[in-house]
Amino acid sequence: MALEDASLLALLLSRGESLEGVFAQFEKSRRKRVEAVVEAGRRQKSNKGEVSTVGMYIRNTFISLLFRIMGVERIVGKAWRYRVDWEEANINKVVKWWRDGKLIDAA
Repeated sequence: MALEDASLLALLLSRGESLEGVFAQFEKSRRKRVEAVVEAGRRQKSNKGEVSTVGMYIRNTFISLLFRIMGVERIVGKAWRYRVDWEEANINKVVKWWRDGKLIDAA
């Protein structure tokens, strides 16, 4: 997330007037996504445990098949489709989601 944060912060600094306003906008733009990433991490942490070599092979094969069948976009969720649209004139709409090959406004 550090590269995305740096990109958004650079964009806001290039268009912002005061540092306080820039950082307030940065927090507002990032909060939803960061909370989604933290929640995904908590869910992943709860199902960790010791796995044998055979168990790892079976798990990895199953995950690979699952990604092929369901598609990566459905599995990884909205939090990882985040983009910063440098062309957007409205500073409140620079954070977008990447869906179906297009940037759409984050809701």
